[in-house]
Parts: sequence; structure tokens; C-alpha cells
Amino acid sequence: MANKVTPKPPISVQVNNLAHDGRGVADYLGKKVFVHGALTGEQVVAQVIRKHRRFLEARTISVEQASQLRQQPECSAFGDCGGCQLQHLGSKDQLAHKQAVVAELLQHHAQIAPQEWANPITNNQTDYRTKARLGVRYDRKKEELLIGFRELRSNKITRMQHCKVLDQRVGNKITELKALFSALSIRDAVPQIEVACTVNVVCLVLRHLEPFSEQDKQLLCDFATQHNFFIYGQPKGPDSIYLLQNEEPTLLLTHPKSQVELQFAPLDFTQVNIGVNQQMVQQALEWLELTPQDSVLDCFCGLGNFSLPVAKKAGTVLGIEGCDLMVGRASENASRNQLP
Repeated sequence: MANKVTPKPPISVQVNNLAHDGRGVADYLGKKVFVHGALTGEQVVAQVIRKHRRFLEARTISVEQASQLRQQPECSAFGDCGGCQLQHLGSKDQLAHKQAVVAELLQHHAQIAPQEWANPITNNQTDYRTKARLGVRYDRKKEELLIGFRELRSNKITRMQHCKVLDQRVGNKITELKALFSALSIRDAVPQIEVACTVNVVCLVLRHLEPFSEQDKQLLCDFATQHNFFIYGQPKGPDSIYLLQNEEPTLLLTHPKSQVELQFAPLDFTQVNIGVNQQMVQQALEWLELTPQDSVLDCFCGLGNFSLPVAKKAGTVLGIEGCDLMVGRASENASRNQLP
């Protein structure tokens, strides 16, 4: 159980290492302190924000002695936004940290240490996130509308004008989206936006707790036309979504080397980084060295992201999935790719 703390004077701590989630780990008066925004080897001034029985959580206020690995974050909202935790660490060092985390988990849970590591799969560090959930909140007192990721370990929404990790067709339109939502008659009844993008299509699914007026619908359709978006409404659960425009988009996840196309709906689960996903599936195929005599089991197969490229090479593939909707989607995609 965590308790929020009444603001007290900041503390100065020496960071010893990084936790799995990228927070710095320090010791203070016999307790571990997990410090947001701190790196190994740094001396930082931090504000304690939560107390637990065995540890504290804190946020970096200033860096007294910086690590040589520290870099200037790309985003001005870094430190507040919960969308990214490691922008103050270079991409190569982020990968090294993540590999160290995997090594530690393998050793701790299975008592094994890999003798060789494959090169990490990488893609662009910005403009890569094609799936996201953004929070929306209208503050009546301040007459201000916020759109963005949640703040670190909070339900508050980050103040941001743009987002560099989001697909830039959306990340560069935060200001325009704020203006659009502020003009809606139910601006305080739209709590979130689901973003789903492909190379050619951008979809926004607006969760709304009250019906849109006709004027609202017109504003949304005009905005969609102007920015080449497809906008959906979602009054209740996932099966309640409806398109506000007349033309239904086709969202496709592609694996060019396998010549496989997977169709999906805006709320379906897909990997957030298209380039990494394509490389990941291709690497799996290369490592498996499949032949028509092979049988493959794909657990949690979803809409067929691995199953269908594998089925191009293996004799049989059995996909296991607990969501009926995704089982149906995988079957449709099998037919789409002429796979029996």
C-alpha cells in the first residue's frame, strides 16, 4: 500500500543502479528509493512523492553530478509524461539496459546465462508508435482541455503540444485536436482517444459518455476530411464503435517478405511499432528454418501476426487464442492470404 506524502524538503541521493522500469535506485536512511529521471552513478536532488512500507518513490528535481550517459530528452514533457521513461538515456544505452534486465530475469528465475546474444531489433526512436490510448479531460474552472498520455503513476493528463514518439500524423496534431474537442458540445464527456495507424490510414476512436450532437458530428467529420483521418465513436464497450464517415477504411498489417497481409479493426491488439514487428517476425522465421514437414504451435496467436507467415513455410500451424473475436479475425486473415 502506497501513501502520498505531504511535500517535505527534497533529499540528495546517490543512484546505484537502474530498476527494470528505468527508475534509478538509491538508498536513503535505510530504505530503497526509486527515483524517476535518475541514472546510475548520478547524485541527484529528488522529491519524495510516495511512501511504501519498504521503499520510497521520488522524482528528480535537479542533477548535482550527471552520468556521462545522460542526454537531453527529445520531448519537453519528459519527466511528467508516463508515455516514456528513458529519453534521458541514449538509444544504445537503453538497449544495453533492457538486455541487462532480461539477463537478470533469466538468471533469477531459471538460473541460466546466455552464452551469446543476438543483435537487438531496432527502429526509429521517434515517430514510431502506431497504437496508443490518449487521455482527454476538460477543466471547467480553468476552461482548459488537455489531451495526452497520463502522467507518471497518476491519473492526471500530461500537458503537451505534440508527441514525438507517436506517429507524427497524430503527434503533431495535439494542438488541433484540443481545439476540436473544445468546440464539442460534450467536451467534458469524451475521456479518451484510441489511436490506430497503418502506413496509409489513421484512425481515432473517441470514447464518449453522452451522444454527439449533429453539430458535433459535422465538426468531427470536417476535421477528419481536412487531416485525412477516420474518426469513430464509442459510446459503450468495444463492440459499440461506429464510423462517423461513410467510407470504411481498410487497416492492414503487412509482412512484405512473407507476402502476408493481416486486416484488423482499430481496437484490435497489434504491436505498436510496425518496423520492429516486421523484423521480429522475419527473425523468428529465419531461426526456425521451417520445412513443410514441421508442425508449429503459436500460443496467444491473436489475429495471426506470427501464425500466418509461419504457415507459408510449415506443414501445419496450430494457433491458440483466448479471445473469440481474435480467433475469428485470424481465420478471416488466413482466408485473405489463401491459407487453408
